[in-house]
Amino acid sequence: MATVNRLGLSVSRSDIRLDLIPDRFPNLEQLRINALANVAYDLAPLQSLMNVEIRHYNADRISLTGLEGFAPERFTLFPRPRPIQT
Repeated sequence: MATVNRLGLSVSRSDIRLDLIPDRFPNLEQLRINALANVAYDLAPLQSLMNVEIRHYNADRISLTGLEGFAPERFTLFPRPRPIQT
């Protein structure tokens, strides 16, 4: 699906095969993940998509790993984390 440059996933399970995305969507520019339930994902398989912007909706319901290879500006979390008031 080389013509697809924006992809949205609404997920309620943690067994979504993110490792298939780089091969199936090689020209992806934006990936939106909307968590419908508490889920956990390893984003390391998406590192080969160098220019993809990843947006996480309901981010407080998503547990992420595999972020080490990504620049922080490639991620947007909704709702955004709020600083703790002291």
